[in-house]
Amino acid sequence: MVICIVQKDIGIEISRFCTLNNYTVLGGFSKFLSFIKREFPQANLIFGWCDLRYANGQGYEKTGFSFVKDILNWAWTDFNDVYTQLSEDDERKSIEAEYAQEMNLVQIYDAGQRLYLKQLN
Repeated sequence: MVICIVQKDIGIEISRFCTLNNYTVLGGFSKFLSFIKREFPQANLIFGWCDLRYANGQGYEKTGFSFVKDILNWAWTDFNDVYTQLSEDDERKSIEAEYAQEMNLVQIYDAGQRLYLKQLN
């Protein structure tokens, strides 16, 4: 099982949670939540994003997380490479679509992500 958490000002973010293919850790997510509560007693909330390409969020819901919102993810492609961001420059982002058109890039979408939140205290 691989877990990555990030402590932020607003709480604990589950950045990654996965197991090897064809392996299951029974109660692994619940055990992980118990670890968070024990090791980070000052944390008021925990949140995580479910990648809807691979899961549906039932693990979050079964452990008491609340659905917050869905977001649609997209990227640009030239059918050889995929670009998730065309520019780090804020001014350029405002005209990203025009830039993509100049570069003959096409926008593609994936299944999106779902945000879940759980109050700890």
